[in-house]
Amino acid sequence: MMPCALCICFHAPVSRPPTVEEMTPFQLAQRGILPRLRFHIEDQGFDVNAVDSEGITCLHWAAINDRLPCVNSFPSCPVLLGPTPHKITLRCDRQGHLQTVTVLLKHGADPTFRDVQGFNALHIAAQFGFANLCAYFVAQGTDVDSRDTEGRTALMWAAAKCFAPDLFRLLIGLGAHVNLQDNTSQSTALHYAMATSNTVAVRILIESGADPDIPNVTKMSCRSMLWDRQGPRGKLTQNQNTLRHHLPPVANPRFGWLRRDPVRRYCLLWTPFFGILMVGYAFELLKTNVWLGLLMLAFSVFAWCTSLQTFTLTYLKPGEAPNSLAMWYSTLSVFYGTYFYLFWDMMTNMENLCVVILIPFLFWSFHKTNTTDPGKIVVPASERNRNIIALAENNMLTADHFCMSCVARRPLRSKHCGICNHCVARFDHHCPFVDNDVGAGNHRYFMHYLMCFVASNIMFLVGCMRYFSLECPSHESFFYNLWIKASCSPFIAWLFAQGCLHTTWVSLLLVMHLKQIMFDDFTTNEGVNKFRYDYIRAAKGRSPFHRGLFGNLAEFYFPTVDWTKVFEVDDANRHKIRELRV
Repeated sequence: MMPCALCICFHAPVSRPPTVEEMTPFQLAQRGILPRLRFHIEDQGFDVNAVDSEGITCLHWAAINDRLPCVNSFPSCPVLLGPTPHKITLRCDRQGHLQTVTVLLKHGADPTFRDVQGFNALHIAAQFGFANLCAYFVAQGTDVDSRDTEGRTALMWAAAKCFAPDLFRLLIGLGAHVNLQDNTSQSTALHYAMATSNTVAVRILIESGADPDIPNVTKMSCRSMLWDRQGPRGKLTQNQNTLRHHLPPVANPRFGWLRRDPVRRYCLLWTPFFGILMVGYAFELLKTNVWLGLLMLAFSVFAWCTSLQTFTLTYLKPGEAPNSLAMWYSTLSVFYGTYFYLFWDMMTNMENLCVVILIPFLFWSFHKTNTTDPGKIVVPASERNRNIIALAENNMLTADHFCMSCVARRPLRSKHCGICNHCVARFDHHCPFVDNDVGAGNHRYFMHYLMCFVASNIMFLVGCMRYFSLECPSHESFFYNLWIKASCSPFIAWLFAQGCLHTTWVSLLLVMHLKQIMFDDFTTNEGVNKFRYDYIRAAKGRSPFHRGLFGNLAEFYFPTVDWTKVFEVDDANRHKIRELRV
């Protein structure tokens, strides 16, 4: 009787893994068992340059498995690295083993060595999306625009295979040219991104100056590629529509002057001014002719929205269009024009004096907040390379310590602003109403701006109420009285409603900033993301820079710390900051 297959499998001997004593040096290196490996090399005379049945050395096995202690031990062995470890570097590059790569390069590996396909280490790192490895190889001397055998650069490979924005920003920040063409198809990086529908790459390349009208060897530009690949019935897919949105519009020779930056900016800045006046005039028409007033109101809103959309669409980058700044300019212009034209004679001399003093201070603080450097972090190329190498060798070349967009070491409390495209020391937030970042350099001017804005708006609201009390009838019922006042002067009621709205939210913003500055010593960014930062988590959710109420105020208005050079908190005394020089 034949035994069943299940019985055979059940009674078959089970192979057991080898013990440490039974392992070969190659298996020990692969698993990172350093003591036993050193015993074979130092006591039994094992040749570190020997290869196994697959032609792989112990160093190769240790490196591709990221066994850093084993890799570090080989230079101290009786026989050094033996064969050049360039191929080992390329294998580690594919797996993102930065620490192992740094050790190999320290001991003679060449990052410009090419494999059989013509790829150097930078090309492979770009193909697999390892931005930190790309930064390290360029800092070690690899040309960021180095080409493979077909003329493709690292940026082209990233556009074809990678969908992470940090890698594109890093390569462009390191000096990669966005309009280079390869040797075989004359395609640019933008062609590769369009071919793979890589919307992330298309957006960043266009923002960095890539030309979508460069033809390849088949006379296809990136713009024509988009329409050549349209779906059924001549329609674009959702992904293709996203790509079309990122491409700059074709210039219209009849209205090209509207797309010039100064023209579109000034048009956008003054659009809300006329919009506020037109809506106010429509409310006034409602008093005499309801249908004409409603028609005027609809036309005003339509014209306002259409104008904003027309001038905003010419800005490709999100947040680049100064819509909020335009609203600020227009609102204050209408407010204070109305005050001086209607309210001046109704107000007391002291109230008018306050307004005359507040308005110049308001515009001065706005100008200082808008034009003062918020604390941009600028690093020279020589220092940049030293920082990259030092951070990589200390296992700190990560997003917490290094900005891939600015290619700069990230100080404590700094953050990269995606709208302004630079890192800011002691970053608080990006304020669209001043069209600038708020950071170490201009935060105090921003506080003056908030205080003056709230105070001047309160004076405008006082003027509105004075106008209602003198020019409009009153009633004992509160709600009926509001209706009477609004019906008496709809335009002033429209401005009064806007004034109440702006005064409320700016007052809350001012209170929040005062609390953060005096009691917490937090920036807005730190307050929102406090548990994302190691130095705040180490202080159990509190600021390690807190100096007490008066100390915080003194440091805020009379700073003694250069936040562009602060990289570490002194644990012995948290009130003292020291630089970590590398």
